[in-house]
Order: sequence, then structure tokens, then C-alpha cells
Amino acid sequence: MKNTLRILFPVLFVLFASACKPTYELYVIPAKDNFQLKPYSISYVLPQTRIDLKVFSTKVDRIPGPLAMYSKQYFSQLDAVLRAETYYRIDSVRIESSSLPDSTQIYFITTDNPDYLFNLDITNRGVLRSYGNKSVEIKSSETMEIEKRVVLENSYKQSNTDRSALLADFYSKSNKSEAADQLAKDIHTMQEDLHLLLIGEGAGQKQVEAESLKFMVASLKEKIDAYLTLFSGSVENSSMVNTYSVVPERINGANRRILFRFSEINGVMDSKSMEGTIVYLDIESLGITEQQNRWNANYKVLMSKNFMQHGLVFRNPETCVVRVLNENSVLVEKRVEVSQLGAINYLPANMLLQPLEFHFDENTGALLKIIQNGELPEKD
Repeated sequence: MKNTLRILFPVLFVLFASACKPTYELYVIPAKDNFQLKPYSISYVLPQTRIDLKVFSTKVDRIPGPLAMYSKQYFSQLDAVLRAETYYRIDSVRIESSSLPDSTQIYFITTDNPDYLFNLDITNRGVLRSYGNKSVEIKSSETMEIEKRVVLENSYKQSNTDRSALLADFYSKSNKSEAADQLAKDIHTMQEDLHLLLIGEGAGQKQVEAESLKFMVASLKEKIDAYLTLFSGSVENSSMVNTYSVVPERINGANRRILFRFSEINGVMDSKSMEGTIVYLDIESLGITEQQNRWNANYKVLMSKNFMQHGLVFRNPETCVVRVLNENSVLVEKRVEVSQLGAINYLPANMLLQPLEFHFDENTGALLKIIQNGELPEKD
């Protein structure tokens, strides 16, 4: 009997110790659910995609010169501005995307063992980047959040010191016809001098160094242009950039909205304006994650009965075609991964206790890779 007790006692002790050893639970629950959190919890949020659009347009001012009416008389080949005119044009549209936290998708990782929470890598915006022991650093590009703004940039205008003096002299003359005739003669004389310089027959050119000759040619060209402007007028361009930001939502039917209105008279206008043509933003889902969403709807019903089986929640973004259309004419088209129009998936909770690393794209919330760092436990 004593021998039997000596043999059974160590076995019973091991079994008792194993039974008394604490078992830690670790799972993920949505913040909106009224579940009891364990003593140690930390929250993270899924990202959503924002579409950022930049519309590049130009305001064109055509300003006739004070001697425009004489331009054909003295310079028949000159493309002169004969009347004042202002109009706008759209040069290009650029589609970009950025990410921001989705306040409707907040989750708690909850446990009664605080050591598990040291395995988390969360961005300063609360988006989960990775979970598990770090062996590989995965970087994803950060896109600056851009607020809607309108920037007006004046185009480069060449300054000419001679022109102000020239205009002052011109306006001091009472007879425009007489002034035009004299200026035209001066221009033709300067053009002849420039031609002689370029062919190497200018007065005293042999004694002039190369650098000095370049300066003489440039100065003469500048002066000719300044005089010709009195006949030809000028065209001044002002570049404009309008930026719009849109967060796509899951809706039934076409995901189309009015972005702005545009007219050649007033340029880019507010979408509520009644003038100009309508410029639309169209977001077409390719339906790649549609089947996953149908499966997830059934999966959520099953999981709601046992939330302790929930592991890390991540997103499979949907591929969308983003278009900007002026009426029915496509200005630009681009494929964009839109997180919130895709599917939400779950990893099993028991995977969080395995020697595994999980890496996620902090911009889309997608699972990038799973890395094994040790031996997985054998199945019973």
C-alpha cells in the first residue's frame, strides 16, 4: 500500500498542479458590444479610405496692347490680342487616396494577462500595425491628410525695366498714330541690328568677347519684345488648384455625387451653383469582396453566440474604379483600394497565443503576412 502511494503521489501532484495552473483568455470584441472586459484591455481602430482629388485649372487673361489697332499695319505676322478677354480651362485632375481612422470600427483586445498586450504595435492614430514578436519591420507609406482648400498661384511674369519708361513716353504723346509709326520704325531697326549680331556682322563685333555678345543679344531681344507688347498685347496665365476630399460610403446603386460645377466664364464653382456644367465623382465597386461579405454575414451570427472565439479583426479592401466626369466625358480614371467598401474578417482567437506574428497594412487594414517564430503546438 505504501509503495502504491509513493508511486501515485507524484502523479497526483503533477495533475493537481496542472489543474491549478491559470489559463489566460485573449480575444477581441467590438467596442459597441456590451461585453464584460477583462482586467487588461487595449483598443485599436480599423482604417478607412479617403479619396483626395486635385483639380488643376488656369485663368487666362488676354490683354490688348495700347497700339493693338495698328498691329496689322506694321506687323502683319504678329498674333496680336485685339480685345480684352478672360476665360478658364481645366488642365488636369489628379486622384489620390489617404487613410484615416474609422470611428465605427473600434475593437478591444482584452485579456487577464498583461504580457499579451506588449506584443502590440499600434500607430499614433490607433491603427493596428502588427501583433506578435517583432522580427520583420513592415512599412507602409503615410499619406498626408489634405483638407479642402483653394490655392491661387500667379504665373511667372517677366519684368522689364525698359517697359515702364517706354509706356510713360508713349502716354505723353497725344497722337497715337504718330507714336505707333515711330515705335514701329524703332522695332524694325532693332530687329535688323539683332540679325546682324546673330550672323556676325554687327558693328564692332570682332572686338567683343563671347560673353559680352551673348549679353548684347539677350538685351536687344528683351527690348524688342517690350516694344512689340505695345502692339501685340499680352496673355497672362494664373494657375489654380482646387482640392476635394470624399470618404466613400456603402450605398445601394451607383456611388455618384456632384463634385463641382465648371464654366469658362467663372471657372470652378460650388456644386450648388446653377451655372456651368456638372462635374461628377463616380466610384464603381468591382465586387471582388462581395462573396466574402455574404459569408461574413452568416459568420457574425455564429460568432455572436460565442464572442470569446473572436481574434484580430482586419479588412479586405474593395478594388474600385474612381472616375471624374464632366457631364459624360471622363476627365480621369484610376483604380483605388477602398477599405470600408470591402469585407471585415476575423482571425481565430486561439491564434493569438501561438508563436506567430501578424502584420497589417496601416493604410487599408489588410492582413499582409503571418510569420511563424517557433514550433506550433501539436494537435491532440
